[in-house]
Amino acid sequence: MILNTLGSVHMLTWIGTVMIGFFLLSCASVIVTSGFQILKSLLKVPKDRGFVSRAQEA
Repeated sequence: MILNTLGSVHMLTWIGTVMIGFFLLSCASVIVTSGFQILKSLLKVPKDRGFVSRAQEA
């Protein structure tokens, strides 16, 4: 009886650990994707400004 209870507690702990790990990996992927999009947009802005300034010179 005691071994069975400890086994189910261990299983619940394992399931909780997997759920927390999945949640943290999901958060990390969202943060990395958002950072990549921000970096991409920041690198794109100077090119657009340079093109606009050249168009104004002509």
